[in-house]
This record gives sequence, structure tokens and C-alpha cells, in this order.
Amino acid sequence: MLNFTNLIKTKSNKFKEKIIEDLWRLIISDKNLDFYETNLMRRICGLIYFPDKLSGEIKMRIMGKK
Repeated sequence: MLNFTNLIKTKSNKFKEKIIEDLWRLIISDKNLDFYETNLMRRICGLIYFPDKLSGEIKMRIMGKK
């Protein structure tokens, strides 16, 4: 796992944003968001040094609340 996260850490924020957006789309696709999925996303963001706030904004945008 560390090899993949180390590779992603070196990429631009735009690249990371696309990954996070795709992951949120996958998680939200079943219209059921639970604590474990949200926690997993928070951990992934931490591993690739992606801001939690931006991840939350992406999630809200995908859910149609922003």
C-alpha cells in the first residue's frame, strides 16, 4: 500500500482531486453512506496528503448539496 500512496503523494493536487472524486462517486453510488466509508476516505486523504476540507466539498458537490 505504501508504494501506491508514495507514488500518488508526488502527483499534483489536480491528479489527487480526480482520484478522490472517483472514490466518492463509487461510495455514493449506492445512495447509502455509512461511517466506515467516510472514515476510509478520511484515511485515504491523510495518506496522500489531500485536504479533508476539499474532500468534503467534493462529496457535497457529488451529492448535489452544493
